[in-house]
Amino acid sequence: MKTQGVISRWNDDKGFGFIRSKAGGEEVFLHISAFSGDRRPQSGDQVLFVAGKDAQGRLRAEHASLAGLAIDEPDTRRKPPPR
Repeated sequence: MKTQGVISRWNDDKGFGFIRSKAGGEEVFLHISAFSGDRRPQSGDQVLFVAGKDAQGRLRAEHASLAGLAIDEPDTRRKPPPR
């Protein structure tokens, strides 16, 4: 399940940072390899992510992307009713 959050810290030179979930709790580690999007993340970006755990049991984002306007694909692909 995707969760909303904000990138609280980002180190672009090292390619990782941390997400503060809007639901609260501890920060979630984000590596650039788990991020998809048309630009590199920055501190303050709102993101959607799937939380998981690494081999040591620490929280990490497994899939993350920028949060923003999304097109509701099922509605845009629906054919108009016949007349």
